[in-house]
Amino acid sequence: MRRIRLWHLNVALYAALAILGFAYRAELLWAARALPIYIGGGFPTLREEALLGAALQNIQRGGETARSRALLERSLDIDPNSKAVVLLAETYLQEGNRARALELFERYLEIDPSFLFGYLRAAEIYRHEGREEDRARLLAGGLAYFSRSVEQYRPRRDPSVEDGYNQKAEDIYAYYQEALRRLRESQ
Repeated sequence: MRRIRLWHLNVALYAALAILGFAYRAELLWAARALPIYIGGGFPTLREEALLGAALQNIQRGGETARSRALLERSLDIDPNSKAVVLLAETYLQEGNRARALELFERYLEIDPSFLFGYLRAAEIYRHEGREEDRARLLAGGLAYFSRSVEQYRPRRDPSVEDGYNQKAEDIYAYYQEALRRLRESQ
């Protein structure tokens, strides 16, 4: 019976590591950059957030929208439910592709129905395209959502809290009231 030599195992191990390193190079580079931050007690920016940040910087510098769009698409490949959807919709709107922008705004409103800007921007696109029935339907849906939420987040006295109210509930309540006001104005 023939023995396996140790160097045979080393060759196989290094080949497997090389293949894995090539297949997961982006993730390994992120991990290598993140290690010093972890050691320092911090938490590194996630890859999808870094891509979103790079796209935002590109937009602010007046860079090519195609580059921003590519960065945002890569970010959404990692996390399809992030706010990159909104920024991507804005880039499509800048390029004049209102149909794609509208699709993305509505997609994000399914993810986060409390996103007031999405309702207002989509309603603006509907108005621009002359689709008043769709616009009215969208705004009515937003009004219904925020009306329900106002009742849910109405601050109530809490005897266990020193000043009697929960500040976060007050902030959310104020946001929902403002959303109702702005949606009513948009009708």
